[in-house]
Amino acid sequence: MSQEISTIIFTIVESIAGILFTYLAGYAAVWLKNHVKNEKVKAILTDIQSTVTNSVKITYQTYVENLKKENLFDKEAQAKALAVTKAKVLATLSEDAKTLLISNSQNIEDVITYLIEKAIAEEKK
Repeated sequence: MSQEISTIIFTIVESIAGILFTYLAGYAAVWLKNHVKNEKVKAILTDIQSTVTNSVKITYQTYVENLKKENLFDKEAQAKALAVTKAKVLATLSEDAKTLLISNSQNIEDVITYLIEKAIAEEKK
């Protein structure tokens, strides 16, 4: 019984830590964009934002929309859509953008995931 409780507590703490890290990584990206004086860096941050937003829209139009129409958009399909979008973003980003993300975060994929989730939330508004 106590092993089950420990497992549940660990799972909850792990989930909260993941969400918190993703939020903080994304917050750092937004903070950077708002406080950077270098015009080249600002342009790269704008490029990153555009790339993520466009990739989210493309994935929605080519994958998600059809599955939702057929009522087949489940957790597995959601995870695949995220993976496809992440791959699209990474393939599209310029080397300057990748370098900036890598130099300012511990995990580029966590930052991209946060930006994708943020773009999805903004699309739903």
